[in-house]
Amino acid sequence: MENLNLLFNKTYYSDMADTETFDKAVDERNKAIFATVFSADDYAPCKLKDVPGFASFDLKTTYPGLLVGTGYAHGLGFEKVSSDINCGFSFDYVTGQPYVPGSSVKGILRSAFRRTELREYIADFCGIPKDRSDLIEAFEEHIFGTSAEDVGEGEDVFLDAVIKRGDADSRILGDDYITPHRTPIENPTPIRIVKVLSDVVFEFRFVLKGFEAEGISVSAAKKRALFLELAQILGIGAKTNVGYGAMSACLPAQTEPEAPPVVRRSAPPPAQEVNLPTQADKGTEYTAVVVGDKDKKNYKLKVNLGKATFEGMIKKNLFSADPSGTEIRVVLDAVEGRNRKFILA
Repeated sequence: MENLNLLFNKTYYSDMADTETFDKAVDERNKAIFATVFSADDYAPCKLKDVPGFASFDLKTTYPGLLVGTGYAHGLGFEKVSSDINCGFSFDYVTGQPYVPGSSVKGILRSAFRRTELREYIADFCGIPKDRSDLIEAFEEHIFGTSAEDVGEGEDVFLDAVIKRGDADSRILGDDYITPHRTPIENPTPIRIVKVLSDVVFEFRFVLKGFEAEGISVSAAKKRALFLELAQILGIGAKTNVGYGAMSACLPAQTEPEAPPVVRRSAPPPAQEVNLPTQADKGTEYTAVVVGDKDKKNYKLKVNLGKATFEGMIKKNLFSADPSGTEIRVVLDAVEGRNRKFILA
């Protein structure tokens, strides 16, 4: 794909001779930007994927889309030129692709620790007693460090989030308008902006370490699951208060299951003893299949344990469509008597 950073930030206003043709010339360049198609070859796999602790997850943009880098300068301020884009956007300098800086991802996730209700959610999710504010603060500093400005401080590394897949038409960018009201009695002047379209998939990348303190243990896999939840709760980028930046989790595409072979037996097989995973199996990955509705909030889930299966459930709000028949990877997170708790791998 064409380098959008070069087109948007370097050559956007070049070779415009006079104001009479300015509006038309800008409109043509906008069309070129919005017509950009993202192919499989444009995806850049992370070079750190083999580093111990590397983790990632995919999130898909939802309507109205995603805004990043709107604080950057762009536009000449000609109010009569409707086609001019008057807000900046975050494009990678080398690839030219839209991206979410690792520092922004870190700041968004850290903000959850500043909100009382989410701070309690984090404690409950990670098994930290809610009355142990000192342990929650230690967990926060372990992840982010003591300085909110330093992206490199803390035990965990927050990498840039990059585009993995375009929408159904392989497009990634579109335009929109915001209408700030400078005075309560005057009509606003619409400002044209660039946005990432809905249904565009971003890959969020991290290098994570486990946390241990006073008998409390939070694995790297648990942190990844926490970050996945918080990103969906908080949203990503600018203007999340009006709907931008809302993201949904991506799971493998559903495929039609093959019809099982017909097996005829003269008598039912003997009952099989289910050998459930033990405490020693914590952190082990298993394959699970979503098999249908459990109740209003959950789907039924069957975890393949090798010679037997374990039935469980998974929250419906993790899916944008009925996932029945979808295979997913899960990690054994907790063992409590006959109960087993799994999290997404």
